[in-house]
Amino acid sequence: MPGFKDKQPFAPVQLYEARQAIRPGKEQEAENRAQQAYGEKYSPLLMFDSKKAVSRMLHEDIERQAVRRLVRQAQKEQQASHEKKSKGVER
Repeated sequence: MPGFKDKQPFAPVQLYEARQAIRPGKEQEAENRAQQAYGEKYSPLLMFDSKKAVSRMLHEDIERQAVRRLVRQAQKEQQASHEKKSKGVER
């Protein structure tokens, strides 16, 4: 398929960005439910630690690095393509 290969590296980036946009609201919902369920026993520190643990289990740091790498690679490819086109115009 023409163009499919060009768009493929951006799918993980778009997925990551969509999850980052959705996440704050969902985290707040979960935090509110935990507060209601635990009442006086609710601990913000425990909630913070739990968020970090979930992040580690989901390997989000690795995913974040991979997305950054994909974005840099796409930018380099785009820049190289632009430079080739510029050189072709100069001739």
